[in-house]
Amino acid sequence: MVAITIPVHPLSRRLILSEYGDAEPVQVALHDALYIPLSVARLRERYATRTVARLLSSTVTIQVSEPLGRAICARRYSVGMALLKWHKEQVLRYAHARVVGKADAWAAIQEYLTAHGVSEDDWSMETAYKNWQRFWWAFGKKNAAFSGQKRSKSGVKSGQNAPKVSGKTHIRRRGEALPSVEDVEAAYLEALCRVQALYPRPGVRLPRHLRHYIYMACGYSCRAAAQAIGSPRQTVHDGYRALQSRMRKARALRRAIEGALADCALPAAH
Repeated sequence: MVAITIPVHPLSRRLILSEYGDAEPVQVALHDALYIPLSVARLRERYATRTVARLLSSTVTIQVSEPLGRAICARRYSVGMALLKWHKEQVLRYAHARVVGKADAWAAIQEYLTAHGVSEDDWSMETAYKNWQRFWWAFGKKNAAFSGQKRSKSGVKSGQNAPKVSGKTHIRRRGEALPSVEDVEAAYLEALCRVQALYPRPGVRLPRHLRHYIYMACGYSCRAAAQAIGSPRQTVHDGYRALQSRMRKARALRRAIEGALADCALPAAH
């Protein structure tokens, strides 16, 4: 076994030490999940020092087998970038699971980073949320039908009793059943993809306001939307009103959102 110091992103350092403890060198065994990104050292070096030295501004000392240690020494930056991608994926998939469970993405990311001792200087919330937006958009593009799978019980397919939505866009009438949360989330994902096509960098607020708007446009009350999303009722109300005001001025944005709702056979107005 040999001890190797490799350049890593501060996020990677925090997550590694939160898993293995603060003592260095960190002993990485063959069966550890962390061994997977370390194994990219066996590939060719893809990154130049000037390109990633500023990004991989921290270091961590690990203890691995001698053959792997020699490979890592020759390709330190490839390993550092692989670890960064690996740890970003962990954060974003946690947030994805929480969002499918009707939590707020921003709160889920913040919860994960706080639990693992990742500070704002290590990885800012704004950067993390922008990464989440790209992850969510890419996930929806690869599998647009995904709206959160549920485990079946006793051989019964999940969702078989969910109300079916007709193919026509309509305004919800009093007494009419609300669309399921899964249908609304699918509509939100479709609308988000269209909005990001208009605004490649939509910022932090627009996706959140869009989610609030979609729920209320589909007939959910402010209270019901807040419970489904997991946000305060006033936050949902303010987000809905903010996007509604913006849509009055931006016709392209309004057409994109209404088109997404129409394609998902959900109401285009509240």
